[in-house]
Amino acid sequence: MCGHARIRSRWGRTDLRAALASPATIDQAIGIVIAGRCSVEDAFATLRAASQRRNVKLRVVAGELVEATQRSA
Repeated sequence: MCGHARIRSRWGRTDLRAALASPATIDQAIGIVIAGRCSVEDAFATLRAASQRRNVKLRVVAGELVEATQRSA
């Protein structure tokens, strides 16, 4: 396997892991936002707005929120 194929293969696995972990992380982040007493729809809209404001993927915003919450616990 040439060097480029190995790199693509490694990135593909990383992206797949991130994609598979994303729904769970996003669900956890929604749960954290809901703890502030809002609906699921409002919680998702809050995360989506933060994602758009910062121009980063929703899964990244969700991951940061989950990590920050775990660190503060």
